[in-house]
Amino acid sequence: LLVNPIHAVPLTLPIEPCPYFAWSRLFRYPLYLRVEEIPGADLHGERISALATQGRVLSKLPLLDRTAMARLKIEAFGMLFTHFEEHAGDAERTSFLAHLRKEGESLLRFATYCALAEVHGADYWRWPDELRHPSAPAVARFRESATRRIRFYQWLQWETARQLDDASSSITLITDLAVGFDASGADAWMFQDLLAIGCRVGAPPDTFNQLGQDWGLPPFVPWLLRKARYEPYIATLRACLANGGVRIDHVMGLFRLWWVPPDAGPAAGGYVRYPSSDLLDLLALEAHRAGAFVVGEDLGTVEPEVRDELLSRGVLSYRVLWFEDDPIKAFPRQAIAAAGTHDLSTVAGTWSGSDAAMKEELGLPGAAEEGQFLRHRLNEVTGLPPGTAPERVVQAVHEALARVPALLTTVTLEDSAVMEARVNLPGTIDEYPNWRVPLSISLDDLMTSPTALALAAIMQAACEPRPAAR
Repeated sequence: LLVNPIHAVPLTLPIEPCPYFAWSRLFRYPLYLRVEEIPGADLHGERISALATQGRVLSKLPLLDRTAMARLKIEAFGMLFTHFEEHAGDAERTSFLAHLRKEGESLLRFATYCALAEVHGADYWRWPDELRHPSAPAVARFRESATRRIRFYQWLQWETARQLDDASSSITLITDLAVGFDASGADAWMFQDLLAIGCRVGAPPDTFNQLGQDWGLPPFVPWLLRKARYEPYIATLRACLANGGVRIDHVMGLFRLWWVPPDAGPAAGGYVRYPSSDLLDLLALEAHRAGAFVVGEDLGTVEPEVRDELLSRGVLSYRVLWFEDDPIKAFPRQAIAAAGTHDLSTVAGTWSGSDAAMKEELGLPGAAEEGQFLRHRLNEVTGLPPGTAPERVVQAVHEALARVPALLTTVTLEDSAVMEARVNLPGTIDEYPNWRVPLSISLDDLMTSPTALALAAIMQAACEPRPAAR
């Protein structure tokens, strides 16, 4: 199961919807916790049930409202943390203390940041001067005065780790490693001495985004990261490799990153190179130690030697239908194959033209040309004429993908539900409801939908042993 980043975002309101705009890549997002499975939830049945009912109402809204959902879960977390403090048994307390020892100073600093963010806001640049560095004496004094609240955030991370371990006990879970973190968040606060403050990571203009991209993420200074013996990088890898696999977003960042200078746009940026040999060695070592595998998202402008290096290390390439000159034959064995990504239109949205029309309405350049190119690509892959039902097109695309030699092939929930709306539209902030478009049907209904069952059958058949050629 390949999931979006589960990196931590503080519980200060409003909640940031984008999972790639993390406050910390070292820790996890507690809003993914299933409240009913936290110890003590059964003893607060009436109140927990009432909160769950409100949550189900929110789930039926046309757009996801994470802030409203957070209010419900935060109330539940408070009750259940109090229950833990007052009623936890010896085994639970021992497990919690073992988790604190394992995570050490890193978790303590993160929990301290979360507690400070409750008081002063999530942007540490707006905090009082004496609190802006984690090693400052004033931070130590705050820690002494906010022990219980800091312990609350440590407890949340422990519960999140426990549920994640349970969820991945019988399935390989491929978590996603975002390319960076928010400039005002926990990781930026903890690692500020190693960052190029004021610069942002992004991407140069290309065919699919002619304005370029500014992701608003601060880059590590390469020589400072190396001087720190790559400790932040190693800790981040260990956090993401714990459950079976990792997909590294924008894996070219291990080689070079597009730095956008202060007060400038993406087109004014330039590439800064990183010690890729060191970073790849450490990636291979940590993946081996964790018994995990690695997928490198190598889309966009990629130098040939990048893929050669990744191939030699056993990293799976990430190949997408739209970007291959020969969409089927070009997929290599050492790869994960996909119809699209969260940054691209769905199969149904491409086929109907609704995605291109939406982009034209927003005034994004090249929308009509891109839509025409993608629909032509679908015609090439499927051989289906215009007017074919989108359900049939989705199936034909995955029938083609099932024949590629790639080790892994993915099917998105959006394509399984034959959704036209995309998850994310790069280059927009408020113009499009990025990361707030819900699945068009419930997961229960998806499990019995004809298209989802057909896609499951296609993939299952592709996994069956094939008779030897005569």
